[in-house]
Amino acid sequence: MRVSSILAGEDNPTITLERPIHFLAPDGSDVLVPPGTYTVEKAEAWLRLIPDERHNAFLLEAESSSHEENIEKPLVIFVPGEEGESPDMQMVMLLLPGGQSLTATGSLSGIRDRGLPGRSARLSPGMKPQLKLPTLQSKDSLQINPNIFNVALFHLVGLWHVDPWSLKPHTVNPSNGKWFWSGAYDLYPRLVHLTWLSQNILGEDINKIVAKEGYGMELRLNGNVLKQGPNALSGDFYAGVIENAGAPFNCPQGTKCLFTTILRTPWKKAKPPWIGELTFWKKVKISEAGGKIPPQKLKAVAVIHPNQTTGKSYFKEKIFPIFQHSRCTTCHSLGSKEALVQRHNGILSASGIAETPTALGLNLTCGGGCHQAIANVVPGTTFHETEWKAPHFGMGIDWRNKTAAYICQKVTSSLSTHAALTNHFHEDARIAWAVHSGVLPLNKGTLPVVPPGDFHQFLKIIDPWIFVDYPCPEYQLGLSQMPITVIPPNR
Repeated sequence: MRVSSILAGEDNPTITLERPIHFLAPDGSDVLVPPGTYTVEKAEAWLRLIPDERHNAFLLEAESSSHEENIEKPLVIFVPGEEGESPDMQMVMLLLPGGQSLTATGSLSGIRDRGLPGRSARLSPGMKPQLKLPTLQSKDSLQINPNIFNVALFHLVGLWHVDPWSLKPHTVNPSNGKWFWSGAYDLYPRLVHLTWLSQNILGEDINKIVAKEGYGMELRLNGNVLKQGPNALSGDFYAGVIENAGAPFNCPQGTKCLFTTILRTPWKKAKPPWIGELTFWKKVKISEAGGKIPPQKLKAVAVIHPNQTTGKSYFKEKIFPIFQHSRCTTCHSLGSKEALVQRHNGILSASGIAETPTALGLNLTCGGGCHQAIANVVPGTTFHETEWKAPHFGMGIDWRNKTAAYICQKVTSSLSTHAALTNHFHEDARIAWAVHSGVLPLNKGTLPVVPPGDFHQFLKIIDPWIFVDYPCPEYQLGLSQMPITVIPPNR
């Protein structure tokens, strides 16, 4: 009897049936399970098959038995019938941690005879099916114990990425057997590292799998095949082998692990939850297999679930409120000589305002040294940009009544590099004044500052966004920004 698929998932693994199969319900009635992908779980003494849409679950009679495999997560195995033996018989087996197994036996035809166990003819221990793996004649053959209950599957043991706040490796640990993404908002790291372990594959074979020396390997993310690159900065992902690697890789001592490094672009595009499918197989001709069937593709599945903030816009949630504060909007609303004169209540005339061209656009500056104290707004911090100036309205950065998406895209299109953004937010004393000081010249008092009220804390909000390439929220047109289509009158 051959094995069609062997799948390991989270607490409840899944299986895909390609043909309709008849099973028995607990009351002895016939249950026809249509083709599809199902989550398989234990339901008291029975098996429950739940389709993807979580409706119309099927409860199947199951034979309880035991196994001797050391597994940490449930394992589901589908065994179809084989020509010449019992072609009609189909079995779904669920192996549970702790040694219990449940087997639901069905058929393609729905006919139950002496060759197909049913309620009155249960599967005896002596009928335990054996996996007939092909006997590969090559010295490079994959070393797998040819027993259906001792399957060579990789499973996820490590997940880590560089934290945008600390800039240090951050290790993710599973919770109640499930992996949860620890990254906040849409601050997806440049690289996401996953460590895979197998207890049954020899170290030299892992090296050959990664190098694709006689083996094939494929990594899918949410169903999409990822392109393997030669290093961790090209393609969609990079694969390698590590040994005795502690945190952050989490490869146990005395073992070799396979690791996959996925780049930000496919990771962000996939959307949560992230479902990684690692598939590998031996490249061998059927004529060389030495058995009835070619080598099977073995697949391991890992699911990384989102957290409460995953996917939300960091700019909109954390940075946009800063731009909307009166300290910022007031400065950005002084984009004409008239606005500046009015703001200064008669102590400044239009003749004292200069229009100064810069690489980013026109700025309005005034002389007299009234704002020289701005250079010392943060004690112990020196700024390169200490001249007080206001952006001209022509620059389009009057932040009043603007959306988070507009402001973000305007900022990142003007300051389009890490260096430009860092220089603007770190080296401009006007920004430091708005978030740290608020002291007006000529003893005119002090204005409320932008939260968090501390320049260094402000940078701790801005810098993670810059580090992950400053993502913006999705742009949505407002009514005032909608394109207008003019329809000529009929003639």
